[in-house]
Amino acid sequence: MYTPDKAVTNTANGAKTIHRMRTINDFAESLQWAQKNNRMASAVSGSSRFTGTDSAAEYEDMMRNGYAHGVKGVEGLEGLSTDASDKIQFERSVGGAFPIVPAFLHGAPDAMLMPVAKPAEAVRGLTLVIDGAFHAGIKSWEVAEYAKSVMRLLAWLAAEGVETAVYSVIAMRHNGQRVIWTTPIREAGGVMQPERIAAICHPSFLRRAWFSLVEREHIEFKLPLSNMCNDCYGYPSEATVAELQQVLPEAYSVILLPKPGSGDPDKAVREAYTLKLKQGA
Repeated sequence: MYTPDKAVTNTANGAKTIHRMRTINDFAESLQWAQKNNRMASAVSGSSRFTGTDSAAEYEDMMRNGYAHGVKGVEGLEGLSTDASDKIQFERSVGGAFPIVPAFLHGAPDAMLMPVAKPAEAVRGLTLVIDGAFHAGIKSWEVAEYAKSVMRLLAWLAAEGVETAVYSVIAMRHNGQRVIWTTPIREAGGVMQPERIAAICHPSFLRRAWFSLVEREHIEFKLPLSNMCNDCYGYPSEATVAELQQVLPEAYSVILLPKPGSGDPDKAVREAYTLKLKQGA
């Protein structure tokens, strides 16, 4: 079910950290497991003031189908998820997916259209990493404001024509050890789905889905270090760009956003993007 753990190295001090790559579906299945087994994450903090949702089932649906409200009002994003036409172009060929009827009727040999990917400019690609590990004192409305900043950034990058891969990362420390969970939300070249990204920026991703995942890893799969769920789920840590570059395929262009409640996501991306263009890499 899960990809194997991988050790990543903190280049500053040489310390090793466990890295776990998990998909959105892994989190959704863990939410189902938590509900079926009446686990803490299902009822935890059943108050929406803490999690932003009324139930684990509500957030499971949001993860699978997207969070439309999280995109509402962000200029440049509404409707973006339904259009993949900017990712492909069509070339005439002797074989292909669609016929050119007039050309076919006239017996032209290249009477078909073949879809091909448009060439990407390497310099105009970024990997945006959302830091989802925030402490219990952060209010759900603060996370919602943070999410709006992320969505505005995506709209700006789309308008700039920047190919953007999006990942979420949750780094936790417990009893002197660290674990980093990383989740691909949108890989380079995929269709942009702002509603899905907004759902991962929601406070329930940490406070329901991740809680469920860690409990399941400990109870059902017996994975090391996931026993932090027995004691406050650990303490938020910070992943580093150097650590993420060891596990992400688009490692040359990683931009790690600040956590909700700290730093300015808009400023972080704009400064990093400007530096990237200046370096030409």
